[in-house]
Amino acid sequence: MERSPIDMAKVEEQLRQIDPSVHHLHVWAVCDHINAATLHLKANPDDRLEDLEKRRLKIEKVLKNII
Repeated sequence: MERSPIDMAKVEEQLRQIDPSVHHLHVWAVCDHINAATLHLKANPDDRLEDLEKRRLKIEKVLKNII
């Protein structure tokens, strides 16, 4: 098993600024030039889909810039 190709603590810190419920973050190298990431977060049943989508896009942007 290989270790993550990035500083996980740094990434988690940035993602939790967008959504404090982010957890189970995993990043791994698929090959030398491609990384992949997965994570979980908890959504409030009262959250609107539009708001969840905005958070998803912000999280995606952070991940694209880091991995």
